Amino acid sequence: MQSISPLVTLVLCVTPIAGFRMIALAAAGWPVWRWFVRRLQDGGDEPLGLVPLALAVAVLARAGRGEPSAACRHAALAGLGLTAVLAVLPVPPLLRAACYLPVLALAARGLLGVRLVPGALALLLLALPVIASLQFWAGGPLRHAAAWLAAGLLGAGGFDASCNGVVLSVAGAPVVVDGPCSGVRLLWTACVAVAGLAAWSGWGWGRTAAALALAVPAAVLANAWRTASLALGGACILPEAPWLHAATGLCALGAALTACFLVLRPRAA
Repeated sequence: MQSISPLVTLVLCVTPIAGFRMIALAAAGWPVWRWFVRRLQDGGDEPLGLVPLALAVAVLARAGRGEPSAACRHAALAGLGLTAVLAVLPVPPLLRAACYLPVLALAARGLLGVRLVPGALALLLLALPVIASLQFWAGGPLRHAAAWLAAGLLGAGGFDASCNGVVLSVAGAPVVVDGPCSGVRLLWTACVAVAGLAAWSGWGWGRTAAALALAVPAAVLANAWRTASLALGGACILPEAPWLHAATGLCALGAALTACFLVLRPRAA
């Protein structure tokens, strides 16, 4: 990555017009935008990030504008220095983008008065191409968790089931919990849905953080149920069908989101 142009930095610091400062800050992050566009074209799941990105933009437009915040303005200008440093340091592009987007959001709050909705900030971060990275770093542990929890669920249901690493043994038949069954995409989708609900409902920082924290175990448990259901088909205890994987995944996602909604819905006075 090349460093930020000194001219862009100079324009950002000296211009009295807030709109020009925002344009300059957006231009200063051109390495992030270039990387993001390239990732959208690599044939993976990254285009799915356009959904939370569009939702975040819609939420911020709906939130309206208020008085610019001096604290956010100073934080955004200080964040420019961080953006410049990250542009030249050998850090992963995903980390660089994850640091740059909050700076951009703070600048919109401090310079233009755009109301900073916590859920919208979470959506911006989830819009980054994180699915492949999550699969690489968290796919293995999530596969082990899915197999172990699925074995427990099957045992509680009266089936002869055990777990050895990512291999389930159901009634003596081995069933491998492979990469797509790690639940990474289900976890990402659940977080996007919960963040979207939090943003659209205008939840504060605490409730938004609690919602996202709840979405993680809910998605892991739902994926374990999905894995257990599919393992019964893999062991020929239940019939298999081409549509079963997708239908079971949708049911698992619905169960995770329903659990989150029931816990987080406003209580009647």
